[in-house]
Amino acid sequence: MIAANFGRTKNNESKQRKAIAEYVELCGYKNGGDRKSECQNDTLKLSLDEIASQLGISRKTLNRALSIERNLTDSMKELLDTGAITKTLASDVIATLSKEEQEKLIESMDATKQITKKEVQKYIDKIKKLENTPKINSVDITALDNIKQQLQNKEQELQNSKNDYRALYSNYQNKDRELNQLKEKIKKEEENSPSGSTTGQQRKFIKNLCYMSFGGI
Repeated sequence: MIAANFGRTKNNESKQRKAIAEYVELCGYKNGGDRKSECQNDTLKLSLDEIASQLGISRKTLNRALSIERNLTDSMKELLDTGAITKTLASDVIATLSKEEQEKLIESMDATKQITKKEVQKYIDKIKKLENTPKINSVDITALDNIKQQLQNKEQELQNSKNDYRALYSNYQNKDRELNQLKEKIKKEEENSPSGSTTGQQRKFIKNLCYMSFGGI
């Protein structure tokens, strides 16, 4: 029945592909091939060449229709039926892509105009390049996260050290100003002293004061 009605579908590519796939499956060629096998009605033993002959098409046309019907996504078949891609491109190139890759291909292309073999090949080359790129597994990601955390800790330690240094330097400057002020005060007292100099007791007091404040001068 399918073979007898096949000619009526010649103007509908989609129906032709489905009819071919159904007829081949009916005759035991669900997976294709040249071997002979029993049809489900146990009355025929047909090779793909014989099936093609019964349908009035070439073996090449039969294989192309099977490749398209079995391997293309519904979205890609729609592009084929609207003329966005050719049958040769669909069966020989796009049919080799996974369903996920086909959907991504559609997303990356302008479906309003015909998709060329060059564009598809460029996409396939991109996929292969990504496949050959070393993949980072979860262990690598964890190791990278640990290194990142260690670097952040070191950065924080460095910032804390800078803050401590600034605080010490500021304290040093304050003490230095105090020391200079003290020296200036002593100098003035010496100038105003009747003898023109400090006593030994005064010098000892000043020296002890410097040691207490700065660890000696």
